[in-house]
Amino acid sequence: MIRIAQAMLKDQERMVISGRMQVTGRIRICVVGMRGFPHVQGGIETHCENLYPLLAGHGHEVIVFARQQYVGISKPYLYKGVRVIPLACFKNKFLEAFLHTLAGILRARKYRPDILHIHAIGPSFFALIARLSSFSFCSHAF
Repeated sequence: MIRIAQAMLKDQERMVISGRMQVTGRIRICVVGMRGFPHVQGGIETHCENLYPLLAGHGHEVIVFARQQYVGISKPYLYKGVRVIPLACFKNKFLEAFLHTLAGILRARKYRPDILHIHAIGPSFFALIARLSSFSFCSHAF
């Protein structure tokens, strides 16, 4: 995955996303569907903790919406160039990911991202809402 991201970033000046918009230079990426990082247990979290600082290091703006109870802080913070915004969400085995993702997608509208990156099967349920919000999105659901 990191090699793919590096290959995508080599031609930043002519990068076309989703076949409908052209982005030159810096890309704003919002991320939803994960618990947060650093040091939060989980495969998606480990993937994100490694990938997003790499993208931020290439000059892109990465905003991650984390679950407040997993990162242990309520105020936004910076981690290796990635802005992490904790969102409050009650801990529930069945609804936590859904509700947090919905809140993250609605909050992402404020930042007007070029890409909304949705992680996991449950959170990808809200991909239609992201699409209706005119986001280009990528879902790692399967």
